[in-house]
Amino acid sequence: MTVVHIVLFKFRAEVDETHRQTFINQLKTLKTLPCVKDERLVVGGPSITDPIARSKGYQICLLSFHHDPAALAEYQASSEHHRVTSQYLWPYAEDVTRFDFEVDEKDEDSFQRSFGLLIITPQHQGLSQNLRKTLFQRFKMPTLHRFEHLSKPKFLNGLPNNTIFAIAILIAVNAIVWIAVAIVLHFHPALISPAALSYVLGLRHALDADHIAAIDLMTRRLIASGQRPATVGTFFSLGHSTIVIVTCIVVAATSGALRDRFDGFQRVGNIVGTSVSAAFLIILCIGNGWVLYKLVQRLKAVLQDRRDRAQSEGFAEEETQVQDHFSFEGGGVLTRVFKRLFRVIDRPWKMYPLGVVFGLGFDTSSEIAILGIASIQAVQGTSIWLILVFPILFTAGMCMLDTTDGALMMALYTSNAFSRDVVAILYYSIVLTGITVVVSAFIGIIQLLSLVQNVADPKGHFWDGVSAIGDHFDIVGGSICGVFVIVGLGSIFLYKPWRRRVEKGKPTSTQQPLIASHQDGVASTPSPLTTPLTTGDQPGDYIGVQRVV
Repeated sequence: MTVVHIVLFKFRAEVDETHRQTFINQLKTLKTLPCVKDERLVVGGPSITDPIARSKGYQICLLSFHHDPAALAEYQASSEHHRVTSQYLWPYAEDVTRFDFEVDEKDEDSFQRSFGLLIITPQHQGLSQNLRKTLFQRFKMPTLHRFEHLSKPKFLNGLPNNTIFAIAILIAVNAIVWIAVAIVLHFHPALISPAALSYVLGLRHALDADHIAAIDLMTRRLIASGQRPATVGTFFSLGHSTIVIVTCIVVAATSGALRDRFDGFQRVGNIVGTSVSAAFLIILCIGNGWVLYKLVQRLKAVLQDRRDRAQSEGFAEEETQVQDHFSFEGGGVLTRVFKRLFRVIDRPWKMYPLGVVFGLGFDTSSEIAILGIASIQAVQGTSIWLILVFPILFTAGMCMLDTTDGALMMALYTSNAFSRDVVAILYYSIVLTGITVVVSAFIGIIQLLSLVQNVADPKGHFWDGVSAIGDHFDIVGGSICGVFVIVGLGSIFLYKPWRRRVEKGKPTSTQQPLIASHQDGVASTPSPLTTPLTTGDQPGDYIGVQRVV
């Protein structure tokens, strides 16, 4: 049996947005508890992205699942849980309602019956349909719930489940594709070599620098909006490969006729694709440069504030108000323009049309090669259905590496190092943002120079160098991956020496407890989230409802 806790509550009207955001950030610290990391207890929430509009005033939905009562006891006894409830929730909450369910996760009907009692409870007739759908989708996942409790190998412990899931899915898809292709190639052994070459070309193309830069930059921007996107690379590469597949079909269908005119089509597509690619990367470079500037300013302000408090109070209180370290406030028209631009791509799937536009370029040897393979096979009389094997293998290889890149970048940007304190958050954000600014500037400039080459066809050693870089974008892309890894690991090793140096000379003493302002009269008050379960007589395995006003 699984015990499910659902907590709905709303803040008082006078509670400002800063406290609400701080509370959400503090909730995330609960996921660092050992019982949660060991997956003896699963915590989900807050699950309402637009709470005020969707939930009739109930602004937060916090879910937790557990099989082990000892895990619940450990969870409720933790200082993190006590801090969240007594310092950030209880003094500010107007209405708190808790539901406790005991459900057989193997019996989906039991799951749904128990949940049905929740949505018809008289106190919650006012809950909007959107909130009910949100709760139901988060609640009705027994299969995924069992998956989350599966133990991971030690070397995967640092990776979020959605990262592992995305990479595993693409590996499985690649395996299925190769099994199907192997059956086809068994009857057409002459196609083995071009099929293998097509797959390798897809892997190579995934490492092109414009892929790496676009995926990493947009992963960072989506994380800044509060998402955990593991499929940015998947949708980008699917969009990119759509153009390759369609063009391969057209080339194969028209055979030599289109092949003779393909040079003109390639030139136009190259100009369009390169223009969009260069503009996108340079705009993201400018936007991330502005973010970097604001992050540096904020880090200086935080360090100065800590020094001032250390001098005046004799100790440096640990930061507890961890706000969104990717956000950048202030500024005028420029800031608003960037916010509108980044809002256009606010979901991973919206990378698909961007990938389509990027794919119009046909500016790398791998894309030209795969089209050449399709054309040659068509001239030799190969069936169009067999020719489709080549772009499908190309797509499978490219999607796997691009998905891995995006998922690993998401894991890096959301690692535990980002959730310790505000100084660590800002430090790692500055390091990673600095890398993205340099990379996007470099690739964007190369793309612009390549565009000039396509239009004006200039000559000289400088332009020969630009052509050489463009012809080896796979090496540049692999180097970018290496730079991210090396600089990321280096920043981890250098963080503690840097922290000691910037805080050198600050007076230190035993830090004060984190809970101070509401300690009197609150610590002894039972937390609405820690009220013991009370068994009731309700049907459908429903345990109890408690309403705290």
